[in-house]
Amino acid sequence: METFSQSVDSDGIDEFYSTNDTSGEDTDAVSTPNLVCMGVPPEGLYENIPIPTDTQSIRLLRLLPGGWHDDIHCEMRTVSLAKHPKYETLSYTWGNVKTTETIYVNNISVQVTTNLRAALRYLRKSSSSLTLWVDAICINQSSTREKSQQVRLMSSIYKKCSQVYAFLGPHTSRKGKFDDFG
Repeated sequence: METFSQSVDSDGIDEFYSTNDTSGEDTDAVSTPNLVCMGVPPEGLYENIPIPTDTQSIRLLRLLPGGWHDDIHCEMRTVSLAKHPKYETLSYTWGNVKTTETIYVNNISVQVTTNLRAALRYLRKSSSSLTLWVDAICINQSSTREKSQQVRLMSSIYKKCSQVYAFLGPHTSRKGKFDDFG
């Protein structure tokens, strides 16, 4: 039986930590392209940040500050939608799912599509973090059970966010990359 401990960070966001090995979780690969690592997710990425079942919990990504040419670093945590966390959502075109680049989530190397990495680069600020929900990273795409659970929450995820960014792809200048639907 899996047990969880909970703490609240300075932003009022709940964090859940598993106290046992979750390697027995549903990790069956699905036939759709896995946008995180284009196959099996990196070891520890989702096991260390479980989503409690039968809850309105999601994972959020904190995009850490950095310069334009710096690596993309993020922190991911589990939050309860019932606690009204502050976050924004990112919607983007996948682009070529066979062309990937590296970002770092909780210091784990993660392969994402070039378009997703570009969107994160454009959104990243130089001196403050940004909390986002990004389906390709925040949902374990290799778990049919988790995808089903999270898809049922998508309406709430988008309704409860403060802003939605739509990224259509990189351009030659930094202006005009996003449509803001907030």
